[in-house]
Amino acid sequence: MVDIFKTNENIKKVLDIKNIQFEVPSVGFMTDNDLPWKGKADILTDDFVYDIKTCSKLKSFRNSSKAYNYDSQAFIYSKLFQRPMKFLVIEKGTGLIGIFETSDEAYDNGYYKVEAAESQFLKYFVNKDEDINNFTKYGEI
Repeated sequence: MVDIFKTNENIKKVLDIKNIQFEVPSVGFMTDNDLPWKGKADILTDDFVYDIKTCSKLKSFRNSSKAYNYDSQAFIYSKLFQRPMKFLVIEKGTGLIGIFETSDEAYDNGYYKVEAAESQFLKYFVNKDEDINNFTKYGEI
């Protein structure tokens, strides 16, 4: 898959960008809660932060990205690196390549998920308002 990925002309254009960096770590704050988050960009350029993903079906990457919380990752990484995020995706079975930009909706969803995660962290681990052993998820199917 790496060879297929590297031979794709559109991926080559990304990899040939001036000042490109690989595996760049960062730590920062996402909300007003002053909780630090960390991340490591697979690829960082002057204009974008890129993450490399694999998937089973390229056409369903957008929907599965919500289930795998890539919207949260995009929000976090865009804040950490102060650049918009793109995903470079390769379909496992076929080697098809996709380049996905992050929509404003995805950034917004990511923000809400991060805010909710911080709220839960504060509730159970910092303020200890409730015992984590009593956590129960309620919902409908």
